Amino acid sequence: MAPHTGAAPGTSTRRSGAEVAAIVGLACTAFAARAMFALAGPTTAIAADVVQDDAFYYLGIARSVVAGAGLRFDGNPPTNAFHPLWLGLLLPGEWLQPGAVWTPLRVAMWQGALIGALTVPLLHALTRRLAGRGAALFAAATFAASPHLATLGVNALETGLAFALGLALTHTYVVRMAARARPSLADGVRFGALGGVAVLARIDLALLLGALGAHAALRSLRGARADVPRALAPLAVAACASLAVWLPWAAVSWLATGELVPTSAASSREIALHLGWSNLTPVFGPATGGLFDPALPPATWFADVGVRALFVWLLEQPLLAPLRFEAGFSIWPQLTRFAPFRVFAWLARAHPALAAGVAAALVLAALAWVARALWQSAAPGPASPRRPVRLGGALGLFVVLTFAGYLWLSPSHWYFTRYLALPIWLSMLGVLAPLSARVAAAAPARRAAAAAGVILVGLQLVLLARYAGGDFAAARTRPPGFLASWRALAPRLPTDARGVGAFQAGIHGWFSGRDIVDLDGKVNRDAAAALRAGRSCSYALDEAGIDYVIDQAWMVDALCLSRAPQALRQRFVPIARERRRGGATLYRLRPAAGPGDGA
Repeated sequence: MAPHTGAAPGTSTRRSGAEVAAIVGLACTAFAARAMFALAGPTTAIAADVVQDDAFYYLGIARSVVAGAGLRFDGNPPTNAFHPLWLGLLLPGEWLQPGAVWTPLRVAMWQGALIGALTVPLLHALTRRLAGRGAALFAAATFAASPHLATLGVNALETGLAFALGLALTHTYVVRMAARARPSLADGVRFGALGGVAVLARIDLALLLGALGAHAALRSLRGARADVPRALAPLAVAACASLAVWLPWAAVSWLATGELVPTSAASSREIALHLGWSNLTPVFGPATGGLFDPALPPATWFADVGVRALFVWLLEQPLLAPLRFEAGFSIWPQLTRFAPFRVFAWLARAHPALAAGVAAALVLAALAWVARALWQSAAPGPASPRRPVRLGGALGLFVVLTFAGYLWLSPSHWYFTRYLALPIWLSMLGVLAPLSARVAAAAPARRAAAAAGVILVGLQLVLLARYAGGDFAAARTRPPGFLASWRALAPRLPTDARGVGAFQAGIHGWFSGRDIVDLDGKVNRDAAAALRAGRSCSYALDEAGIDYVIDQAWMVDALCLSRAPQALRQRFVPIARERRRGGATLYRLRPAAGPGDGA
């Protein structure tokens, strides 16, 4: 974590042979960490939840595109519930061996491993600009050894690609915009075009683009004096370039679905509201799981979602690795084994008002710090040895916007780590810069920082080894989740079954080789509308064209049966259950006996 030596981060770009060799070695390490999970095989990755159900929505839509059926998953209306750049990268895997079960998934996992290796020089370059050589090597080494990012990198989703493009966008902003007194129009075009590409990789990177744009606007206005239009011209050009890159996909999405942005975010919100506390560790809410009216979610539920997100940030923050050692590592954040979370949860039970006050004070302090840092770092002028690029305020604003977005717009609290990976790491970079500046003055401080960096990287390696040899290795002998459910229950389906639905339909659809109707609405707009209206049961029974449902009983109950009239609930007849704990149930949908049953 030692700071830069010599020129300022914003001005020195030369790298020694040893530094280049270190970057190459760390890129190989990052690739090897991901390859370790990819080589274990897709079945193990599914059993360990490294490859989750959503990945098969992507694969199913890619197969539909290659087959000429359009942007569909289950034969229902076209969907835009995906990020187009990653979908495009999945098409070669399907073209390579059309209709294959494992090849497209393996290709996706190895693509993720390669993207992870290419991310190392991006992360190094950005950190070097912000905090110097020593901090850059620390960040790159921590990334290469991180079990969190290694598993997210091979999850066959857009996570690794979005992470890399978020770093690339931030680096381009630093080089082309923030490090120059007066960026040119060409600089604005480069920054804006890459911003458009980043948004195609994942829509929430628009928040990063907005945070950096706010920093640029504030910086331009503070240095404009009288000529405001000229000062803002590069930023205006950047906005136009971003729109020019994004609009073609927006047009395709609108023509196919009538929507400009992915509908999956709104569906995720509805799913979260309908699930309530059933899969959320409660803090201020009930001691056990419980449902509520999705139209009137209680404030305590949002408080629990926000607290969970804050502690996930702490748990996965590389600079705080010693705090998470007891929690170990798994693809799901083990907050109940995380000492800071346990302490706060105890405080919330004993003194809920005090715990809420502490959380509110921390949030307000963070907001005040971000505002102050944003104002200070937006002072106009080029970077220099005495005035390096300071981006903490802009990165902090991105973190705040991301947390707020996922809390209110899409409270997807059951897989927060996937979406918080980039904000967590950019917040680490925002901390490294002032830390490096503080230890620059004295050799003992530099040696202590270097020792701390080595320890933190070593902890990441230990966590990686523990997970790879522990929970992940144990997954080789575990039933592979929904795939095991399909294999166990599919023989109970009659050959003349009209259709099958599932609230988690990705794996069932991919491995069955048939259209499994998505009932939770993630990739099915009709099902999403039914869930929003509280009529998922009637949709499944009378509109979806199915006569069987396969899913976990608690999920079917939370999203459907618990909110349906008794007459509709009685038409869901369980006919088979998996023997394993947490397994699925197969329901036969009994036809309506009369007019009253269909209400």
